[in-house]
Amino acid sequence: MKYLPKITKERYGATKESFIFSFKNKLSTENCILSRVNYDNRAISKWNHSGPSFGWKDLVVYGDEGLCIKDSYKEEIREIKEFFIEEYEINIEEVPAEV
Repeated sequence: MKYLPKITKERYGATKESFIFSFKNKLSTENCILSRVNYDNRAISKWNHSGPSFGWKDLVVYGDEGLCIKDSYKEEIREIKEFFIEEYEINIEEVPAEV
């Protein structure tokens, strides 16, 4: 899971507000692991071969698979590095173009 304040056209998006999180048990909201961005200049990344990405490899989506390797965020959110994704949601807020 993630918080994504804006999408950029650059390879990396900078923000101090981004965080990612994971639940150890999908049936309970207890034991949530929350990780705030550590290197805000690499908070969000965009690659041609993957879906949404956070940090360098802190949370990367490849279709129905994911990868988590701690790098740009403060805490590791998963013990298992590679995993299958059941469901994810993305909310994009369009930023109006300047006139």
